[in-house]
Amino acid sequence: MKFSGHFVLFLAFISTATMAVAQPAGYYSSAQGLTGTALRSALHNIIDNHDQQSYSSLWYHFEDTDAKPNGKVWDMYSDNPGSTPPYQFTFGNDKCGTYHDEGDCYNREHSWPKSWFNDGYPMYTDLFHLYPTDGKVNGMRSNYPFGEVGSATWVSENGSKLGYCSYPGYSGIVFEPIDEYKGDFARTYFYMCTRYYGEDSGWENNAMINGANLKTWALNMMLEWHVNDPVSQKEIDRNNAVYQIQGNRNPFIDNPNYAQMIWDPTWSGGTYQVTLSAGTGGTISPSGTQTVNEGADLTFTVTPNSCHEINIVKVNNVAVALNYDNTYTIQNIHQNTTVNATFASSSGFMIASSCNGGGTISPSGNVTVNCGSNKTFSITADEGYMIANVVVDGTAKGIINTYTFTNVQSDHTINAVFVEEGAGCQPTQNVYADAGTGNVSVSWDMVPNATDYEVYRDGDHIAMVSGTTTYTDSNVSAGTHCYSVVTYCIDGISERSAETCTDVNVGLNETGNAIAIYPNPIGKGQILYISSDSPMDRIRITDLSGRTLAVEYVEEAATASIELPRDIQAGFYLICISDSKQQDKITKLIIR
Repeated sequence: MKFSGHFVLFLAFISTATMAVAQPAGYYSSAQGLTGTALRSALHNIIDNHDQQSYSSLWYHFEDTDAKPNGKVWDMYSDNPGSTPPYQFTFGNDKCGTYHDEGDCYNREHSWPKSWFNDGYPMYTDLFHLYPTDGKVNGMRSNYPFGEVGSATWVSENGSKLGYCSYPGYSGIVFEPIDEYKGDFARTYFYMCTRYYGEDSGWENNAMINGANLKTWALNMMLEWHVNDPVSQKEIDRNNAVYQIQGNRNPFIDNPNYAQMIWDPTWSGGTYQVTLSAGTGGTISPSGTQTVNEGADLTFTVTPNSCHEINIVKVNNVAVALNYDNTYTIQNIHQNTTVNATFASSSGFMIASSCNGGGTISPSGNVTVNCGSNKTFSITADEGYMIANVVVDGTAKGIINTYTFTNVQSDHTINAVFVEEGAGCQPTQNVYADAGTGNVSVSWDMVPNATDYEVYRDGDHIAMVSGTTTYTDSNVSAGTHCYSVVTYCIDGISERSAETCTDVNVGLNETGNAIAIYPNPIGKGQILYISSDSPMDRIRITDLSGRTLAVEYVEEAATASIELPRDIQAGFYLICISDSKQQDKITKLIIR
């Protein structure tokens, strides 16, 4: 397509961040990456089949779609932005019956004349091209095409003109609105060309249109109007209001570049500025101003400083929820965008201190600790009992009388396990083996009074470990291998556990460790939702000693849920996620 010599394409018309729109997430997803006829067709399918309104209801709808800030009728044929209009209309009181002069009344203007589509429905009541306008000016406009007037034969009080067209390609009589509203009418016409694309049987073929298609001169002119008069807040608000009434949107208001992407074959895409900033107490990466291409995505990460937490993150002044790793992706960027992250000082962290009976831990319960401070806990066995283990954040620390958390900057758990003197040693349960690339990760349930664990492969001793319930067997040959564990306690040795087997193949990829749970903290009896970066097979809720409290089996799902027991006590617990190979991923759960 060729544009007239004085047409200069520029992108400044979307330089404002106020273009936040109210369409649902993914409203235009089926149009992403398309151009030309394919894009026009996709947009047609998105905005097609709107809720048809009655003609009489338009009087009332105008009060929602076309009210000025002062409550008066927003008439683009009489309004004079930046100065006092020659007259204003009041909704209801001033609607037309008969008129003689400007300022007498307002009526319902089909900006795409109704005779062009033979008074057909739903075009006849489609609010996207119907506006409240002065009756006299509407009558003078009649069904003439829009255009640019050389020598006017009539001029309205706000400067709209009637006369012969001076725009290259047409010389007949046209109606020219004032410059401040030319873009509004251009985007209205782009909407009509798209909403009724392929539904224009029987429409007129006249000087400006052929069915739902603009003639070349008219398209060139409308593209100029579209660029030179950018989308205004008035249009954004009207677009949102019409959407609430008839259930579809004007895509050329939501994304002004759609016009060039459909009708300009030389269009090579625009670029936009994404400005990212962070307040005191943390960082955002990337930061500053980033230039991105039309339709591209941009991912950023928000990181709080020590003793701070993320307060709120906004994209174009709308709060967004970050992913589990504090990232967020802005998708299909088609406007200049702002991102701002704010932080708050940490109010303190909680250390959940507990024991299983047979002794005490002091202090106990939910202990609040200031960020960056230290906290020491003392463990004492009752008479006839002994310390079997102290478990800190799910890791066994062995038989110790005190434990100190230093430079506390997150929530923690500490659990003291006591056993009767002379208690026996039980074999460990739930031994799992997961094959990786040339290695096998072995894990098992904790035995409360265990001091060490002996790991066997194919019946042979391979390792002795303490303070942990996992072991990685490296440099394993290909084939099937079976693992078992013997528990060493304070006063004895257990029998060997049942074996678990796994197949080792060179080149297997190890699974990731990322899981997210919400809400967290959570109340007893509520539903906990879990998502993982790899399919899940089983979900377990355990206490800090490894005792299973609830189990949910799922079928290779990346998202799942589990209902918490109604009799569970407040405190810290562990969520153990197993994949199809029974590889555990563990994260902390707080129950209030």
